[in-house]
Parts: sequence; C-alpha cells; structure tokens
Amino acid sequence: MVKKIDEKDKMNVKTLRLKDSLSSIVYTIAKEKNLTESEYIRSLIEKDISEYRVSKGIEAYKNNLVNISAASEIAGLSYREFLEVLEINRVHLNLDTIPLEYGITSIKKSLKKK
Repeated sequence: MVKKIDEKDKMNVKTLRLKDSLSSIVYTIAKEKNLTESEYIRSLIEKDISEYRVSKGIEAYKNNLVNISAASEIAGLSYREFLEVLEINRVHLNLDTIPLEYGITSIKKSLKKK
C-alpha cells in the first residue's frame, strides 16, 4: 500500500537530470506560478502520485479486490470523496444483494409498524 503524503513529512533530497529544453520549461512555468523550481517539480510529483493512488483504488474496487472503504484508503481519499470519484469515472457500485434485500425488508417492516 502506498504511504499517505503528509506535508509534515521530513524531506529527503533527490537528484534528477533533465534535458536542457525540459529544464528551461520547468524554470518558465515555476516562475509564472511564483514557485521555486523545486516546489514546482514537487507539485508535479505529488499530483502524479495522487492520480496513481486514485487509479489503483478504482482498479482494486472494480476488480472486487477491496470494498469502497479500503479502496478509498488506497486512493488517499475520504469515503465520500472516493464515491464522487467513482461517479465521475462512471464506475458502478459493487452491491451485494443480500445486505440490500435485508435493508429493503427491514424498511418494509418498519413502515408496516407505523
């Protein structure tokens, strides 16, 4: 499972090599966004990791490997946020019919009592 990104985490130094053309683009974009190059590159990495986690959560849920709660944890999102992501991505909910039937029966019984 991928560790949740926490802004309070201690930062480690990583070195990377960029082509001159790419380095120039990073510099230009960072300047436009009023960020340092490091901050901009970090934001790109964090965004990619976030997207990766969401896709892994969706994939695990779609393949019935985990329930919504576990998938939302994988994705690094709250339960409600993950439900919204499923809706946006048009992923159908994996509903087991037994609890659903039990819920419907319970509702019918409680309505008859009134």
